[in-house]
Formats: sequence, structure tokens, C-alpha cells
Amino acid sequence: MEIWVAAGPDKPFLPDRKVSVTRTANVLNIHLDDLSLPGAFTPPLRLRLPDEYIVSGKSNGFLPLVDGKADISALLKEIAEARETKEREIESLKSFLPRATGNPIADFANRKYLVIQAAKLDHELHRRRSRVSEDLGKDSAPLFQQCGNLIVAITRPAHFSGADKLFDIGMQLSKLSQDKDESFRSQLLSAASTNTALAITTLSEDLQKVRTSQPRSQEEIRLQDQELERLKQSKEIYEPTLLKLKELIDSLLPENPRAKAAREMAEAQLREKLKAARKELEQISSHPLLSLAPNGAPVGTYRLLARTAQGGEVLLLKLEGAP
Repeated sequence: MEIWVAAGPDKPFLPDRKVSVTRTANVLNIHLDDLSLPGAFTPPLRLRLPDEYIVSGKSNGFLPLVDGKADISALLKEIAEARETKEREIESLKSFLPRATGNPIADFANRKYLVIQAAKLDHELHRRRSRVSEDLGKDSAPLFQQCGNLIVAITRPAHFSGADKLFDIGMQLSKLSQDKDESFRSQLLSAASTNTALAITTLSEDLQKVRTSQPRSQEEIRLQDQELERLKQSKEIYEPTLLKLKELIDSLLPENPRAKAAREMAEAQLREKLKAARKELEQISSHPLLSLAPNGAPVGTYRLLARTAQGGEVLLLKLEGAP
């Protein structure tokens, strides 16, 4: 492609020079010999890609130009990473939004499925062929019983602080009659929610406590390292499951007007964040560099800058790229 000088308000040092630019793989080649640059410049020269080339709303800044070559591979990697990060953010936001269908049992089944997935219970539940496994598949069972069965399934093999207490509450919920007083059912669900939150907090607190302890011998250091590794694994395994489990339990609790207003506000904020994230993903995915032909150079307005021997910087050319 050819690049030629375009009139601009920033008064380039060489307003009437013309230079050709080619691209090989991820390297832009600017044929500096065509410029007949006057004077001595301290390398490297700097090349700014067109202003339209952005990543997550930020200007890409300048690329160093060494022997007439500017490497755009780092910029391409940054764009790809920004797209992957935004995609993960969108999936995370979507997972926190309720998938309301108007059918309480179906809605609960959706949330329950997320908990089972987080706990990686699918294979284990089928393998057990236990009553718990059978009950988990019964959408016709009362929701609080299903919730109790799920708590039992998660906490029975678990090793984290508060698992035994949660197991007992889960057993009570799973055996609770539909005719049982509603206030007693709410008490059990509230206790389940509180103890789940406590277990989540304790996972972090136990880890921090061991981290800040000061072993006095090599043996104590060895034991501390073992305990740290065990607690890290427990946090990694159980925290995602407990967070989703608490969300499931809380969905069965009676909601007062203040709690309902807070939830609706939080959901509205999540939807706005999701909308903004999707818009950003669209912008990143449409970045011109992602659609370049294998040997095509980016089209648009460039600026070639150089540092003088005295340490200053001048705009050599304002360039317009065209295929």
C-alpha cells in the first residue's frame, strides 16, 4: 500500500514527503529511505496507529519503529486478551441474573442445576444411586425439600468448617412435611443461609490465620505449608459452590419490601453492566486489526514522530494509509 501526506492542524515537519508501507506477518515496514530524513534523530522513531484503533476504550499509544519496522503482535495479543476478558465478564454477569420463567419449580431447577455444576456433583450423584440422588431429580418435590437434599449431597463428603452444621439443617429440611408450620420452615432456611455465609467467611479467615502465623522451626514451617495448601484447595473447591448454594437458599426465603427493592435495584444494575459489557465486546470484536488481510497493512491516519539530538520530539509526518 501507499502512504501519503495529508494536510493536518499539527503541522508535520515534512509536509510534502511520500512513503510506501508494507506488512509482513505482524510487522509493519515503513520504507524510511524514501523519506530522506534530514538531521540526526535519536532512535527509535515512533509510529502511532490511527486514532480509531482502540482497545477497551483506550488509545493504543505509540509503537517503536526500529529500522523502519513496527511490531503489532503485542497489540494484537492485547486485543485478543481484552476480548476474552470481556467474554468471561459477560458470562459471569449472566450467571448472577435470575432466569425467571414464571414457573417457581422450573426457576428453582435452573438455580439448582448451577449449584450441582459448581459442586461437580453430576457424576458423583449418578454413581451413588442414593435416595439423595433420586430426590434431586424430582421437580415435583417441595422446593425446600429439594434444597435440603442438595445441602445434604454437598456437605456429606465435604471437609470445611461448618459442613456438619449445614448437613444437619439440610437433613431437617429434606424430611420436613409440607404441612409443617411455615415459620419453622423459614427459620431452618434462614439458619441454612446464615451458616452457608459463615462457612464462606471462615474459608478465607482460616487461610489468613495460617498465612500470618509465625512458625519457629523447620518442622513448623513444613506443617504450615501443608496446612496452607490444604486450605487453598478447600477454598478453591468449596467457595464457588457455597456462594451458589446461598443464592439458592435465599431464593426460598420470604422477601420483605425492603429486601425486594434492594434485589430489584441490584438486578437493574447488573443488567446495565451486562449491557455495557456487551457493547464493549462488540467494539473490541470489530477492531480493524482483527479483520486485516494476511499481508494487509492497517488503513487510516498515522503519525510518525522522532526525537531530536537535543532531546525534543517532532512530528515528522502526518500520514494517510490506503490499500
